[in-house]
Amino acid sequence: MKKITFRRQVVLVVWMLLCGLSAQAADEDLITQQITINALEAGTLPQRISSSKKNLITNLKIIGEINGTDLKFIHEMAGQDINGFSTDGKLSILDLYDAKYATGFSPFGILRKRLWLLPHMA
Repeated sequence: MKKITFRRQVVLVVWMLLCGLSAQAADEDLITQQITINALEAGTLPQRISSSKKNLITNLKIIGEINGTDLKFIHEMAGQDINGFSTDGKLSILDLYDAKYATGFSPFGILRKRLWLLPHMA
C-alpha cells in the first residue's frame, strides 16, 4: 500500500512540475516592460502597435490624444472585444495619466450601445 501511495506522490509532483514548465513556456514571449506610445494622435493606436505585438504587451503607457477607436483597440489588448468575447490580449497595466480624450469625444458614447443592449441580454 505504501508503494502505491509513494508512486502517486511522485507522479503528482512530476505532473505539477511539467504543468509549471508549460505555463512558463506559454508566457515566454510576453512583453512585460512598459511600452510607451508618445505623441499619439486620436485613432492611430492600431497603426502604432503591430498586430504581432498587440496580444503580447502587458504594460502600456499612452501619451497624447485617444478616441473610441483607440479605446476599442485597448479593450482588445486587455482580453475582450467590443461584443464581450474573449481575445488573446494580455494587457494588465494601462497608464493613461498623460493621455487626453480627443476634442468632442465622449468615452461614454461607446458605453451607451452596451447599456442599451443590457435589457436584451438579461
